Amino acid sequence: MTKRQFAAFEQNINYSVKVMKKVIIVTFLTIYSGIWLSAKSLEVSFEDQARLTAPDYSNEKYWSALPWRLDSPDDVPNPEYTDNQNSAEVDVFFYIQRLYSEKMKYRGLMQ
Repeated sequence: MTKRQFAAFEQNINYSVKVMKKVIIVTFLTIYSGIWLSAKSLEVSFEDQARLTAPDYSNEKYWSALPWRLDSPDDVPNPEYTDNQNSAEVDVFFYIQRLYSEKMKYRGLMQ
């Protein structure tokens, strides 16, 4: 390869690298702006959200487990253990905390 051919080859490589850098930058910016725009479109103000009503715990559909109903909490993962729910001395109720802030008052419960 002569010096002239090598110089032309090197120039082509430099041009290709510049083009690739621009393609990478444009691709990155396109993806980033698409993610940013889709995230912005998901934002909903608290006032626009539907107001929740307090669950009616007298209705069985609001309970995940009841002693007289066969449901997933009755599953015993290990055959060594047995379900002694009927002879248990105490019932255990797990309470799941909810996030609370001034903007997120649970309507009907915290007024």
